Amino acid sequence: MVSEIAQKSDILICVAPDSPKACLPEELAKLARPHCRRVFACASLEQAVEQALSVADASKAVLVCGSLYLAGPAKK
Repeated sequence: MVSEIAQKSDILICVAPDSPKACLPEELAKLARPHCRRVFACASLEQAVEQALSVADASKAVLVCGSLYLAGPAKK
């Protein structure tokens, strides 16, 4: 799934939700790097949102993918 999303992304920012079952952001980034030029691994959701907003411009969308444990807090 990560490779499919990465192939369609200009930039991919990986972060884990606050869950013991979550994959580490570095592991997701490693899987994505062969498919996307710019991949970042962030330590927190706050850092990931800040990174996304800093690289996005008015012509780009920011898409949050993952579990509801991640998407819900990101929406705030």
